[in-house]
Order: sequence, then structure tokens, then C-alpha cells
Amino acid sequence: MLETYHGYIESGHDALLLFEACRMGYFSRVQRRLSDKERATIRSGSIFVWDEEESGMRRWTDGKTWSPSRVLGCFLTYQELIPKRRSSRTTPAVSPVMTRSASMDLDGDVLPNQFSSSPDYPSSNCSPGTSSASINSLALKDGGLVKKSLSLNTADGHRLHLICYYNKHDIQERR
Repeated sequence: MLETYHGYIESGHDALLLFEACRMGYFSRVQRRLSDKERATIRSGSIFVWDEEESGMRRWTDGKTWSPSRVLGCFLTYQELIPKRRSSRTTPAVSPVMTRSASMDLDGDVLPNQFSSSPDYPSSNCSPGTSSASINSLALKDGGLVKKSLSLNTADGHRLHLICYYNKHDIQERR
């Protein structure tokens, strides 16, 4: 698999350290989209970093179904949902509870967010997940992943992205 790193990104500082380690060549950034086979191997602890220009990717696709985004410090987070089955006779139904976020496309894939690295952002004391009435009313996948994303613009004009996948239980158990 093309993971940049395996672990957990807890804070914006952790993310900046990984971005810098990639810049210095200690870890490899993703250079292309994941194949279907590679997407199936995404697991708790999978972290991917990419540069838009270098990879030709503006958005990340993982084939999973995600909740609308929630802001958690400097990150956007998404919770994995039970995939809806599509009827061959009709167009896909849209749940009245679930609305498409401006940061998601129709497939539930994350679009680049508008965050940038800024000293105006408070440091993140990121908890393993979010709790919200609207999130709780969705069909969350039992034992599903949480996707945490961060995008930033560098001083030299590069647009960098980070996606971290984790299972809340793994983080609580420090796995």
C-alpha cells in the first residue's frame, strides 16, 4: 500500500511534523490515486500525505461512505457510514437526515478544504471523535473508521493534504 505513515495524527503540530518529514524525504508522499485493491487495505492508522502539483490529485477518493464534515480544531473529520445500496430502477435515494457538505462530493469523497497553516488557528486538542446530534442520527458503520483531513498552502506555493484514518476504540486503547 502507498501509506505515507502508520499511526495517529492527534494535533496540528503532529500534522506539520509529518508534512516536514515528507519534505525532507524521511517519508514518501502519495504520487497517484489508490487502486481499488489498495483502497480496500485502508485501516486504522493509515495516513496519506500528498502534494497537489506533484500527484495531480486535488481531492482524495477512498470509495467509502462518509458523514458530513465536522470541524475538530484545524481538521475536518468524517465518520464512516453504512453504504447505501443503489437501486437499479431508480436514482439513488438521499436520506432526509444526510445532506451533502460543501466539502464533500456526491460520492462522499473529501474535497480540499480551505484551511491554511495559520498562527490564528488555536492548537488542536483533538479527541478521537466527534459527538453531535446530527452525526448520531446517521447510519454509522459499527466499528467504522474516522477520517481526519487537513490541507495547507506552503510559503513556496504548494498545496499539501493529509488524510488520517483511525478507529476510535484503537485511539482510546492506545493501539
